[in-house]
Amino acid sequence: MKYTPELIQALIVSEMDNDITPDEKVLLSHILATDSDARRLYQEMHDVLNKPEAAAAMLQLDENVNSQLILDQLGHSKKSRYRKGFGVAVMAMALIGAFVLLNKHKKETIATNQILLSMDNGEVVNLERTDTAIQSGNLSLHNVNKTLKFNGGTGGIGSLSVPAGKFYNLVLSDGTTMMVNSVSKVRFPFQFSGKSREIWVDGEAYIEVAPDIKQPFIVHLPSSEVKVLGTSFNVNTFDGKENVSLITGKVRLVAGQDSVTLSPGKQVNIQTGTLAVSDFKQEQVLSWMKGIYVFDLATMEDVAKILPRWYGVTVVLDPAVRKKMFYGVIDRNQPVNEFLERLKSTEEIDYTLKGNIVTIK
Repeated sequence: MKYTPELIQALIVSEMDNDITPDEKVLLSHILATDSDARRLYQEMHDVLNKPEAAAAMLQLDENVNSQLILDQLGHSKKSRYRKGFGVAVMAMALIGAFVLLNKHKKETIATNQILLSMDNGEVVNLERTDTAIQSGNLSLHNVNKTLKFNGGTGGIGSLSVPAGKFYNLVLSDGTTMMVNSVSKVRFPFQFSGKSREIWVDGEAYIEVAPDIKQPFIVHLPSSEVKVLGTSFNVNTFDGKENVSLITGKVRLVAGQDSVTLSPGKQVNIQTGTLAVSDFKQEQVLSWMKGIYVFDLATMEDVAKILPRWYGVTVVLDPAVRKKMFYGVIDRNQPVNEFLERLKSTEEIDYTLKGNIVTIK
């Protein structure tokens, strides 16, 4: 997917102002890992905005510049952003002004680094607060030991969002259990009804489905769906791919006009509309549930995709080391700098860690 220059610049400015969300960090890291023009812009903006005169200008804009002037600057920068001779400093100042304006009109929201439950009545529950029992109408929520259970709901849809660096457990109304990984979302009904039990997953989750022959269980992924009766499996939709790995039982995956039935120990990968079935290592696929991530001859590009989700950092990867192979483990409970030091000593790479920005070269 090609991202617009305006989006890339807005992400960079948000990061430099320490106002970037975990999801935005993941997106920015992905863009920098795959777009050489974005990496060049990232470095140019850091060079300009880190200068003392740029900091002074930012302060002056924040205090003195009126909204109309900021809008004028932004409009001018959009029209001529890539015109020959248009200085990086001018572009950066326009972006700073636009960023100040956007912040003044930003809606107040619950911090996006929290585990949130959103309901279709508009209510949002922060599941990291100390309350263990929460009442919403006739729905009783029980939030204990990073696990959400509920009862009494007669309808409605819930949406569970797990940010970078965290995980959460969910028990559905039929007894199906789920463990949801970082930077993942699950939509589910508070009470299953009809001929099937259906949920929606974007990210990664391990699911143990409660058996019910009369009411099949369906997991909707961005471009496919998994149909099961009673089984356990892992789904992963990170990085534009969809993987379903079957642990026990049997599942049938449907993607458009194609379908495939899996037996235990098999996984299907969906990419560019093609279904590919292969064996998988269970200890590797499910390692995230233990707070570790196992790499078996992965590229540094693959490693760079995991760090933002687990540590909430932005990764800038030098193209020269992108295809360098890595074998090892990331432990979520260890600081990111410990992993980077181990990486440096074993893989002949170097890195810098400044704030939440990791540069690997």
